[in-house]
Amino acid sequence: MSQRTERVEKLARQVLGESISELKDPRIGFATVTRVRITADLRHARVLVSVLGDESEQDATIAGLNSAKPVLRAELGRQVRMKYLPELIFELDRGTETAERVERLLHEIERERKGEEMRWNVDDWDATVETLRSAKAATLACHVNPDGDALGSLLATHLGLKKMGVGSTPTWGTSPAKIPFAYTWIPGAQDIVQPEDAPAAEVFIALDCGAADRLGDLEGPAHASKRLINVDHHPGNENFGHLNVVVPDASSTAELVAGLLQDAGVEFDRDIATCLYAGIVTDTGRFQYSNSTPATLRLAADLLEYDVPAPAIAQEVFESSPFAYLKLVGHVLERAVLHPDASFVYSWFTRSDLEESGVDMDETEKLIDLVRSTRDADVAAMFKEQPDGRWRVSMRSKSGVSVGALARARGGGGHELAAGFTAPDLEATVASLLDELRGAA
Repeated sequence: MSQRTERVEKLARQVLGESISELKDPRIGFATVTRVRITADLRHARVLVSVLGDESEQDATIAGLNSAKPVLRAELGRQVRMKYLPELIFELDRGTETAERVERLLHEIERERKGEEMRWNVDDWDATVETLRSAKAATLACHVNPDGDALGSLLATHLGLKKMGVGSTPTWGTSPAKIPFAYTWIPGAQDIVQPEDAPAAEVFIALDCGAADRLGDLEGPAHASKRLINVDHHPGNENFGHLNVVVPDASSTAELVAGLLQDAGVEFDRDIATCLYAGIVTDTGRFQYSNSTPATLRLAADLLEYDVPAPAIAQEVFESSPFAYLKLVGHVLERAVLHPDASFVYSWFTRSDLEESGVDMDETEKLIDLVRSTRDADVAAMFKEQPDGRWRVSMRSKSGVSVGALARARGGGGHELAAGFTAPDLEATVASLLDELRGAA
């Protein structure tokens, strides 16, 4: 292949990828152009596309792309100078089964060589694996107001159990149980039921819940089950299950779920790997937090071998917001208050701010990251007014200050560097936090 052909293929991939993202056809899901191969006579271009979703969503996307060929060819001709305008041939980028088997075997051999396993020294580990294998039905729940790790762990477990022939019902204890906007694409989302519709099952699996009350309306049904499994990585977990797989050293609950499913004999596929990757990439902050260990990165690399659409996930979770969100950001940053003597910065928004901007509460999770980005403070907090007038407080720490301890002392929970709690009053809570932070300085 000539260098010119390589350049043309690279440019065509970029142009087609950008053009596809702007198509309005509802059949077209989250598609990523992975490769473009142009024939020697320049008459045909084979466009390989990775599509997030199940087989029906993939087929619908390819059908939509075929319908859009005239538009895409025209845009390709406008931006890329070619002797001929090639006919576009869209195909799913599945890879070859043989190559996947060989690569998977090589990874397994490498892990054995290094003496590594996706498991931890947990007393209840083997009993949990055996329970997963022998269960006939299970109800699964993550914590209320789920984030990426909660949803990824919940749905990876659900899809894994389905592969094992176990009747699985995923949900969480908030009614209505509504998928946050940034995660509407996640595989298995269509199977989520409302908490009041979750059946009573002998096995109940709680995922990513630092305490039983994080199950919300499902705390009672969880304790009423014959076998309650608690899978979590939050420090200070109450070990509220009959079986507890709690590993604070794990990057995420998704990392624990990956090991449990593997030991239970579940063969990963694209959907399961996508859920697990979503949980890991969000709880590690795109692998920039201190919980991103070499083992975590190796697991993420293994998951990518299943054609996980990492660029599409990153865009949807971290880089996609409605225009109205920018207006809300302006309000939040304008209100930000810095206390240099406590190395503390905070801001807030009210329910009226949300109503005025038209932004949903579940689209505000990234605001704390904007506030914490200042180099002039080690600890950041974002206060979010709730419908009942109380304030949901998200906290982040860059240093040795444990916001997890601060949150737990106020009835909340979380990690040492990322935690949250609910407070009745903004000003009194700020004053309380300042007293502790100044004392720790």
